[in-house]
Amino acid sequence: MAFDLKKSLATLAPTLASMLGGPMAGMAVTALEGALGLAPGAGQAGITEVMQGAALTPETAAAIRAADEKHAEVMGQQGIDILKLNADADAAKDQVAAGDRDSARKMQIAKPSYWPGVLATVTTVAVVGIIIASMFGAKLPSEPVAVQLIGSLTTGWGSCLAYWVGTTRNSANKDALLAQSVPS
Repeated sequence: MAFDLKKSLATLAPTLASMLGGPMAGMAVTALEGALGLAPGAGQAGITEVMQGAALTPETAAAIRAADEKHAEVMGQQGIDILKLNADADAAKDQVAAGDRDSARKMQIAKPSYWPGVLATVTTVAVVGIIIASMFGAKLPSEPVAVQLIGSLTTGWGSCLAYWVGTTRNSANKDALLAQSVPS
């Protein structure tokens, strides 16, 4: 199991831990490098190495707590809420992804392409073929790469179903109907 730096810091330095993975991660890494006595640029890999190893002494833990308290105080003075800032960054990523999906739907409405149907048909035929073959006793390959490819194929098939009969297709139909409607 991989070492989770953010989780391991959560009780020792909650402010710095919440900054990791967010828009202020660089500040947290710099503060942790200083508290741990690491050279600038050691990054999360250097911090993780110290946190995992036996090098975490009571003095080092105290230095990390002090750096955390300092950052919490500075953030409070500046009126910065780290949790809200991280949530806003996640919301911005979601908004970009939603805009990307919306532009793809609009393109399909404005200039329909036959490729989504072709890809969905090929994927469906492949999945049904694998199911029928296994029902009639065909031994499916057990090599890791083959198993991964079959798993990816079935995942893609689920995406095809969601597009044609699921929420994406319904949303595209709704968008087309709304575009043709007259405001009341």
